[in-house]
Amino acid sequence: MRIASGIRKPKKPILGTELSGEIEAIGKDVKKFKKGDHVFGFTGMSMGTNVEYICMPEEGTLTIKPANITYEQAAAIAYGALTALFFLRKANIQRGQKVLIFGASGGVGNYAVQLARYFGAKVVGVCSTKKLEFVKSLGADIAIDYCKEDFTKNGQTYDVIFDTLGKTSVSHSKKSLKKNGFYLFATFGLPKLVQIL
Repeated sequence: MRIASGIRKPKKPILGTELSGEIEAIGKDVKKFKKGDHVFGFTGMSMGTNVEYICMPEEGTLTIKPANITYEQAAAIAYGALTALFFLRKANIQRGQKVLIFGASGGVGNYAVQLARYFGAKVVGVCSTKKLEFVKSLGADIAIDYCKEDFTKNGQTYDVIFDTLGKTSVSHSKKSLKKNGFYLFATFGLPKLVQIL
């Protein structure tokens, strides 16, 4: 992996967004990293990580890899964690809010649970039966088994409903949302867009 400042992007990027590796070389103006640093990061929409070497700007989404995780584990962190953080920030998450995460055990959902808890929210995670304890271990105050209970029918309302899977119905979820609440979804298609409109 090469980290440098002022490097032009390739004209045809190769797909892939997550990366981890060892810095092979740095540009003369780079201050944050040094050759040999073990790092991980995310290229976002610019893609290009399915290669042996990649050049990134110093101010890109890149940081030092913790020594107690593998490169593979580090590369897997970036997408889910950054996606969850992006959406929770869009909702202006606040301490004391009640947040429901649908798909709480998934790649984005498990980070959403942890981040919402970090921000001081009361977290309700929706997941399958076998993942209930896992979701609670992440910091969810309550874990709802979607196989046995429909969260839209329990009379509870939430400041934020974050559907990480695109599986909830906008029209059914609306009654579970507090006035001025946020309904977030990390993935959607044309039918979901029509529902929102």
